[in-house]
Amino acid sequence: MLTEIALTPQVFSKGGKEATAWRGSLEFLGAFLANDAICSVLCVSGLDAVPGYCGWEFCTAAMIMQIKDEPTRLLAQKVFEQLNKLLVNRDAGDPPSPESENDWLKEACRSHKVDFPIDQIICSESTECPCDIPIVGILSLVGSECLSDCSQAKSVEGPFNDQIDMLRPVIRHSQFLDLVLPRVNELYDGAVEAIVKLAADLPSFGGKSRKIAIHTEMSSAGDPNSVIAEATRKLSLDNYNLEVLVYPRQEGSLGIERRLIGGRLGQNNGSKARIRGARWGVHFSHLPKLGERKGRDEYRTWSVLDSREAQRSLTRLYHRSL
Repeated sequence: MLTEIALTPQVFSKGGKEATAWRGSLEFLGAFLANDAICSVLCVSGLDAVPGYCGWEFCTAAMIMQIKDEPTRLLAQKVFEQLNKLLVNRDAGDPPSPESENDWLKEACRSHKVDFPIDQIICSESTECPCDIPIVGILSLVGSECLSDCSQAKSVEGPFNDQIDMLRPVIRHSQFLDLVLPRVNELYDGAVEAIVKLAADLPSFGGKSRKIAIHTEMSSAGDPNSVIAEATRKLSLDNYNLEVLVYPRQEGSLGIERRLIGGRLGQNNGSKARIRGARWGVHFSHLPKLGERKGRDEYRTWSVLDSREAQRSLTRLYHRSL
């Protein structure tokens, strides 16, 4: 559902005879990153990171400060700020930290193999990548197809496991997950168990476990406590950092929409409480069922929500639980 790109810090070090073309490529990248729809599905690899520090961020900022031409330096800083908003940290490998561009390519390949796939690398020169990640030089960016797969709507096809796997990038880069189901019986169709198991199995940055919440609603005549107990028993959720919330269905309401929301946990004004900050949301036309046959195409599209819509959905949910 997401497209992840890695950039070497040396992307911001071109100059000399190539300065005009390099500036044009930076302007193109900045305009591309200004598109909110694109940014909702794009993330940038924060390579060589440990909690509280990102080596890629530090080295790139230092590289930009060395740009002598002030208008170009300001342009590069603006692009860097746009990239930082999309950053997803990746655990650093063994020291020392990367320095040369070849070092950064090797670090991207290491993280790609041992952590989670990277879709594209942008570097200072068109060159061969040490692994199987597609690579493009910054001067070849205009007119290339390296950023062509950044669409919000994704057609969902294939077997059950293939459909669940589409959620891997959102799950991998989220510190919390909120799965929203409009019907109680969807708790037991197989997809919920598969999503929670994937969230428990995938490594998270810094090795911290994810907070997972499942939200659903039922008629006011039902017993939410029995639903929570049954879901916990049937889905074997006891060992995960998970909670199930059941709301009474509101009269005249269209009900809650089927979504997966993920993001980061932050501090709340210095308190120990961690607050959810939505980064991504996925709107499901359906959830896959084990052994199901292929349905009509118009009912098999999943859409990525931007962070603002995802946060609004999250806020509405937790206001109901107060």
